[in-house]
Amino acid sequence: MVAEAIETQTLTGDGNAPNLAGILNVSGVQAQAKGGDPVPDAIHKAMTKIRVGASKAEPTHVVLHPNDWEGIALLRTADGEYIWGPPSGTGPMTVHGLPVILTLGLTEGTGLVGAFSEENLYVVERESVRIEWTGSVPTTVSSVDTSTFHTSQTVFRAEARVGLAVSRPSAFCTVTGI
Repeated sequence: MVAEAIETQTLTGDGNAPNLAGILNVSGVQAQAKGGDPVPDAIHKAMTKIRVGASKAEPTHVVLHPNDWEGIALLRTADGEYIWGPPSGTGPMTVHGLPVILTLGLTEGTGLVGAFSEENLYVVERESVRIEWTGSVPTTVSSVDTSTFHTSQTVFRAEARVGLAVSRPSAFCTVTGI
């Protein structure tokens, strides 16, 4: 669950302590509205913005909420054929050649296309995941602690110390209105 929290913070953290400033909340990240385009077209337009914009970077991944990917995966032709392959197949999860990463850490309706490389962003791990637990009552006993003690519950805490640096925000582009 710590890894999921870090993933969510990396994408959408608001920057208010103790939160990271996630990619979507860094100044200079580009935006592409879906508008009347099909989602794959809007994603391609985001890829183009990254390639020809200030960053001149090569996009590497598309990040989507699972519900947004479902809309793409179920696209059909006028004849009823699935564009992304038949349901019986296990075709690659790609859009315009880029791998798709699914995460609940991204808000539904917003996608992210980016050049996810160390020259554009990196996560600094100051302290790896640490897990602590206790089954005893602390010296200052509150009603919650007493209840925990009397019901033989163990309390866990897991944390990590990380930072995020987005050195080239223009290497990322949100796709809104998916």
